Order: sequence, then structure tokens, then C-alpha cells
Amino acid sequence: MESKVSQQVREWQVKLNTLGHKLKVDGIFGPKTFDAMHSVLAGSGAFDKIDAVLDGEIKCIDPGWHLGVDVSGWQDPAKVNWKELWEDGYKFAIVKTSQGTKATKSYFKHAVNLSKQAPDMKLGAYHFASFKGGNKWNPVDQADVFIDACGGRGLSGPLVLDVEWQSYKTKEERIDDMGPNYAKFPAVEVRAWIRLFVDQVYKRTGRFPWIYTGNSFFKYRIKHWSWSQCPLWLAKYASEETMAQIIRGQDINLEISQDVQAAGMPMPAMRQYAGGRGRALDGDGDGETGYSGALDQNIFWGRLEELR
Repeated sequence: MESKVSQQVREWQVKLNTLGHKLKVDGIFGPKTFDAMHSVLAGSGAFDKIDAVLDGEIKCIDPGWHLGVDVSGWQDPAKVNWKELWEDGYKFAIVKTSQGTKATKSYFKHAVNLSKQAPDMKLGAYHFASFKGGNKWNPVDQADVFIDACGGRGLSGPLVLDVEWQSYKTKEERIDDMGPNYAKFPAVEVRAWIRLFVDQVYKRTGRFPWIYTGNSFFKYRIKHWSWSQCPLWLAKYASEETMAQIIRGQDINLEISQDVQAAGMPMPAMRQYAGGRGRALDGDGDGETGYSGALDQNIFWGRLEELR
């Protein structure tokens, strides 16, 4: 017996064909069907027509994966076009809010511009953890700065703790820190630091933060996962071939599963697949992108309503 989802997809395929698409009516939400849906959702000029034909049903479709961006002080708020990013297929943004015990100056500007230009885009916030000495080390203080800066409870997107390599003056310092026996801040202390931060965020907001990290930092500074309530956001940049799969929505969890399992991490809920050299996609084919410079890009595996 055909499922209700397949029946719905079959109906959508028939209706899309009335608009000139030549889809096989098989009830399968495959790449061709997605491309047809994307062409009408991404500003092709047929949105009003498809909305009328489907009587709003098109808004119920969730492909089970979504692209988004994360931004920091490197991106000038005045140069980010959130409306264009939304139309090009990016459905969420996670903005750097604080680092150590200082709030970033650009967060509020990004948040205000996003709310005006793309009100349906999900907005999340992230804190860059500082493990350096003095009062700046305190994870509870850092969590309080983070929540005070972003508001925490009211955000539509996730709260995130970013744990990664710190800034160093010399190459030798970084190499020393990557050693498995780095005595100044061993993995057991890193895990304890993360636990205190996570607990304080939950105490303040009733929400567990996501944790962003990369393979090498996890291997040397965390070593095993101790936060079952916290989804993992993994930084692992993609080849051009893999990126082509990502932007078509193909599930490439398998491409990273071996690394994840070897490190003892859970499977990530989200992957940062393009970093320093990444460029925004022209998803709607209008010759414009939402940002001309380097832009971190991500894929979230799940329904958009679950990204929180």
C-alpha cells in the first residue's frame, strides 16, 4: 500500500507537470522532483502560479536536509544580502555572538539585517570558547556572556559552543598543543570545561547547545563524547565532487562516517563543508549571490523545524 507521503509527492509531480515540467509520476521525491520544486521556490517567476495550483501544499515539503551559512566578524554586515542568500537556498544562519568574555560587535547588526531581509530564515548563535588563562577561562562566565549577548531562549535556530584550536603566536606553539600529551590543558579538563558551559546554557535557557568542532581537536583535546543531549556540528571541508553532492541534497553521511567512528564521535547532525575559500551559491540562477567573499557553508540533515 502506497504511503501518504508517496501519494502527496505523486500529486505534486502531476501538478508540477501542469507547469511544464516533465517528471515521472512515481511518488519518489528524487533529484528531478526536487529541482522542479526548487525552481519555483527560488524566485523563478512561477512562485505565484505554483502556489495557486497547489493551494499552499508546496509549503509542506521538507526534503530532510537544508543548507545554511555561519558568519563572524570577518563578514561585513553591510555586505551580506540575506534576502539573496534565502532565495539561493540557504535556510539558516548561525552568527558569532561572543568569544571568551567579550560579545562581538557584528552580531546585532547581522541579526537585525537578517530579520528585515529574510524573516523566515532561522537564526542561531555561536560562542567561540577561550581556554586561555585568567578570568577569561571560566566557562560559566563565558556562557553568561554568550546568553546575555544573543538572548538565548528566543532564537529560532541553535545555540552553539565552538571548541577548536586557539590562536598562537608561533607555529611551534600550535604543534606543541596538537601533541596527545599536552599537559597545560589535558582532554579531561577540556571535557569538564565543556560540561560546565553546557550546564550553564541549559540552566539559563532550558536548551542544550550544539557543539562545533573538528576531527583533530576532538582527537587530541576531547577524546570521547560525553554530551548525549548536544548535537554535533562537525567541520570537515568537502572536495568539489562531494560539494556537488551536498548541494543536490544527497546524504553524504557515509563520506565522513569512518573518520567519526575512528575518533569516537557521534554522527554529526550538521557539517560545515565549505570554509575559508567557500563562495556562496547562485541557487536561483539570477547571476547574483548573497555575499561575494569567503563564506562558511553548512548542511543540516533533518527537518528545518528540528534545527534548534
